[in-house]
Amino acid sequence: MAKRIPRKKRQRRNSPSHSDLYTDENPKGTIKGLKFATVKDAEASVNKIKKSGRSHNHKTQAAIAMEQRAKAAGKPSAAAVYRKFIEQQKKKTAAKNEGIANKKNLYLDRPNKSRGYMSGIDVTWEGEDTQEHIYNWYKTMQLAEAQLRKYIRQILLEDAIGFVHDLAAASDQFGEEGQPFFGGNPGKAGGRAIKRAFNANADHQWLSTLDTIHWTSDLEYLPTLATKRKDELSTNMVLPGEDFPPESGEYGLWIKGRITLAANDMDKIYSEFYHSYGPGKEGTEEEVAHRDKSSGRNKRPTVSKDYSRYGSLKRGTEFGEKKARDIPYILDQSMWKPHPHHGNEALVDNWKPLGLVITYDDVARAVENVNYAKTEEDIKEFAVGVVKQILLVALKMGLPVYDLQKDELWSPE
Repeated sequence: MAKRIPRKKRQRRNSPSHSDLYTDENPKGTIKGLKFATVKDAEASVNKIKKSGRSHNHKTQAAIAMEQRAKAAGKPSAAAVYRKFIEQQKKKTAAKNEGIANKKNLYLDRPNKSRGYMSGIDVTWEGEDTQEHIYNWYKTMQLAEAQLRKYIRQILLEDAIGFVHDLAAASDQFGEEGQPFFGGNPGKAGGRAIKRAFNANADHQWLSTLDTIHWTSDLEYLPTLATKRKDELSTNMVLPGEDFPPESGEYGLWIKGRITLAANDMDKIYSEFYHSYGPGKEGTEEEVAHRDKSSGRNKRPTVSKDYSRYGSLKRGTEFGEKKARDIPYILDQSMWKPHPHHGNEALVDNWKPLGLVITYDDVARAVENVNYAKTEEDIKEFAVGVVKQILLVALKMGLPVYDLQKDELWSPE
């Protein structure tokens, strides 16, 4: 056997000054009998590589080596046969990386914020790495990648443990500065911490399916309110297909926007009123006026319990999971349990009005009876009393009118 001439640094792989192109430094696992003299030899060799039982990468490397040897020997047609196989291998590699077998890809759309429990450091399930456990389990179940992504997002986002851990970490921001907090008004910083934790851990996709309504007794104020869409509104929530419950007002403004905080009991948020976020409490008149023009008035909870000890709750334990879910907030559908008497509450930001809702059935039927009146002139001629007021306001706002069952009674078009 000829003595090996090793390839030096920066020396081309197919340089005639070394023999590494034609020698096998690791004969164990070599796919024997590969040739490149003719196209038929190359095709037969590719079939040998395919049936060799070697790993995907091993097969690719063998084909690359044979392609280089064919090129060096002036056999471009044989080299092309190997190149075709190499490109096929590349496509398989890309598909593998994008598919279920690549566990790194499972978490591409996870939030940037990490809580450690999916970091590969935390261990659960009898000491197995958390990420490795979930990957292996799903691989065994052979679920589709879309299902994997959906489940991983659910673990990472709709997370009661993560929510209370966030609040525990921010517990020093609750209450008056320098004073211990045992529950009550969390203060401005504490209220903002609650909303941040909600934003990070709630299932916003499910929350967006809820119907939200703002109740009022002041019908004439609704057109003005509709211009303040950047201000957060306090609303009641109902599930899709459910009736609106008659609450504290005669009229409802049905709106759609982003829910920034939701609770089963409105008394567990108590976000107060619009004027509570005006000059004085929230800054000077100039500062509040500037905020009104830019981001609007953002509401926050003014009541909370002490979450400082919730940081010790363990994920995956029956006690920890139950305790974390024993909170007034609605993070996902499983936590939907509206209070039977007080009613629920959601703060809604960047909203748009969808329609006016009539509480009283007799008024709703009267509105429906004049649904042919579409202009201001017709409304004033054919409608009377509160019905005329409702239709003129709806016409001014360009909104339809609904009853509590969400049936359309009148439309401006």
